[in-house]
Amino acid sequence: MFEHPKDTKFKLFIPFGPRMADITLPSEIMDKLIKITDDILDDDNRISHGHSLAGQIREEPQISWELMAENGLEEYFDSLLKLYVESSLATMGIRWSDLGIEKTSPPWIVSQYENEYNPLHWHTNSTISCVIYLKVPKFIPRNIPGKRDTDGKIVFVNHTVDQSKDLNLGMHEINPVPGRMYIFPANLNHAVWPFQGEGERRSISFNAKHYHTLKPA
Repeated sequence: MFEHPKDTKFKLFIPFGPRMADITLPSEIMDKLIKITDDILDDDNRISHGHSLAGQIREEPQISWELMAENGLEEYFDSLLKLYVESSLATMGIRWSDLGIEKTSPPWIVSQYENEYNPLHWHTNSTISCVIYLKVPKFIPRNIPGKRDTDGKIVFVNHTVDQSKDLNLGMHEINPVPGRMYIFPANLNHAVWPFQGEGERRSISFNAKHYHTLKPA
């Protein structure tokens, strides 16, 4: 550990950058989401919307908000979006009132298999995006000398820098874990790396907008 010089106060702080939420979902919510997505993916008449999305992924069918509401999930996720916005505004020192949340897309399933990927992109016409992990296969490590293992990870890119020289962290990678949900700004660039191995990497995503009235300082 580094020691402070005598009689000197030192505080490292992070005054700006995107706010992100890391949420662990309860088992009853996960059970409902897996059942819904299993039923949709098992339906021979399902329609994939992958052609209209950024990813090189074959299966990306939608889930209606009506179905989510029937299972008590719409209100649950609305509460998480509201908590994310409230918490983010508080850390930014913004006083607000009349907070509103409007979903800007239906949820969609990302059923990803070996060598499929999502290139670097961001989500338009929204202020909030999220991803919920349902299933993660065992990845086969590539074991390339001098290279870190990125298979199956989601990466968030705020800006591109030489992090070791500039003391400015511009990229953050996350290993997907079933039961974890991440909420982040919709305009934050992100990508999903491909993986090697059998099995499905399954997630759900959706977008929303938030509205609020600023209070005078």
